[in-house]
Amino acid sequence: MDVAPCNPIEATVPTSAGVSARSGLELHRRAITKDDVVRIRGLPATRIERTLAELCRRSTLTEGVVIVDTALHAGLVRLETVRSWTIASAGFHGIDRLRNVLDYAEPAAESPMESRLRMVLVLAGLPRPRVQVPIHDRWRRFIGRPDLYYEQVCLGIEYDGGIHVTLSPRTTGGRTAC
Repeated sequence: MDVAPCNPIEATVPTSAGVSARSGLELHRRAITKDDVVRIRGLPATRIERTLAELCRRSTLTEGVVIVDTALHAGLVRLETVRSWTIASAGFHGIDRLRNVLDYAEPAAESPMESRLRMVLVLAGLPRPRVQVPIHDRWRRFIGRPDLYYEQVCLGIEYDGGIHVTLSPRTTGGRTAC
């Protein structure tokens, strides 16, 4: 998923784990149930719903939406599954942030920058646009499929994918470049 790398690396361990702090590693001690753990390539990891909650907890609303959109579009999880998990995990640290993110999540979003653009529009007070809508002319010929679409005003918005290769700002010689 398109998630900005964290520095230091964050890891969640059970409260009873005998793991001590390490340089470059930030440990979070939390209760972890058997249902929270899955195996990925033979290694233990938290299930995707919990991982999304942990990532959203440390992210802005917009970046949380980017993360969840990416997971949904990749088919790693379904929106209904994450919603159900948030109900079952009412006391989980950061669950309110994930619930808020889910209100804006869009499985059809195809890129992080598209999600960010959608959030800029919505947070500015505009209605939520439809996403990846096929447009046809009056003869039913396919015209295109804009990233975002306001049907009421026939306005399609396309994020120019050729210029968003660098996904997050980086510091260069004391100034920020994208």
